[in-house]
Amino acid sequence: MGRIHLLLFLVLIIGGLNWLTLGATGSWDVVGKLFGGQNTLPARAIYILVGTAAIFELTTHRWRCKDCAALRRIEGSRYGGMQPNGTAY
Repeated sequence: MGRIHLLLFLVLIIGGLNWLTLGATGSWDVVGKLFGGQNTLPARAIYILVGTAAIFELTTHRWRCKDCAALRRIEGSRYGGMQPNGTAY
């Protein structure tokens, strides 16, 4: 699972930088420029991949991240040593 996390994290970085350039310039879309426009199949596939990666990371990050593990242990005391979904930590 660590390699998937790293890959999706890199995809999110690429997507974030693309949004940064689009927001800062108002019109310069790096992915669109590299792949022939926003409506081309490769560019749309990358946009979909970035969005999917964001949803996956949003829903699973907290349970896999070492930095978040300490927070889970602290919150675990609220649930009697159990995760909110009923499984043990």
